[in-house]
Amino acid sequence: KANAPTFRSDRTKPHSLQTNMMASSDAAPKAAAQPQLLKGIVKSVLSGDTVIIRGKPVNGPPPERQLSLGHCSAPRLARRPGANAPDQNPKDEPFAWESREFLRKKVLGKEVEFTVDYAIPASGRQFGQLYL
Repeated sequence: KANAPTFRSDRTKPHSLQTNMMASSDAAPKAAAQPQLLKGIVKSVLSGDTVIIRGKPVNGPPPERQLSLGHCSAPRLARRPGANAPDQNPKDEPFAWESREFLRKKVLGKEVEFTVDYAIPASGRQFGQLYL
């Protein structure tokens, strides 16, 4: 099949974003550093594109990290009404629950490798790739 897409099978070298930012006009372009491949166990799945990953315990409870899958967007689950958030959006978007359950069945409790591609400092959210 001449037009079939090709998929990269080398998971040890995740895709990196490259930039052409130059420090001065005579400096050579530099590539962004490769994202570090990290390991952890998926503790919970918040939505179809966000998981909580727990690390190894070191002198206390294990560190946790919320990772949203980069470059994808899943349907949003409705926010349940509470004291701080009255009825904002009482209904799930179509297939929101199904996308969460699909991801939950695939990764919950499994050891995964992941990279953090970028983060949004204002919200503290991290986006990256997840490997089984």
